Amino acid sequence: MRYLSVLFASQPDTPPSAELFQAIATLGQEATAAGVMLDMGGLLPQTRTDVTVESEELSVLDGPFTETKELVSYVVYEVRCGRVDPPVHGHSPRAVAWLDRHLADRPGDADR
Repeated sequence: MRYLSVLFASQPDTPPSAELFQAIATLGQEATAAGVMLDMGGLLPQTRTDVTVESEELSVLDGPFTETKELVSYVVYEVRCGRVDPPVHGHSPRAVAWLDRHLADRPGDADR
């Protein structure tokens, strides 16, 4: 089963710490080695495009949105369930553990 973890955070006033960069790199290396990470990345405010559907009408609004101070990062995991890791309430405990790790070092004002 595939899981998408999305992190929204306000753009900080200072650059991220070396510890945060190291934690992100370590998580990426471990998830890749475990064979569960399909993709990861981030979106900057100036690259954003808003796509909305309202009353069956598709609307596309291209950025940049200079007033936006929000950063978005995402990870796509693929975690297989089996006898060793049976789903609990429809979710893989292993997947939840990977998702929690992605969000563990988030800034204090980030939303899941």
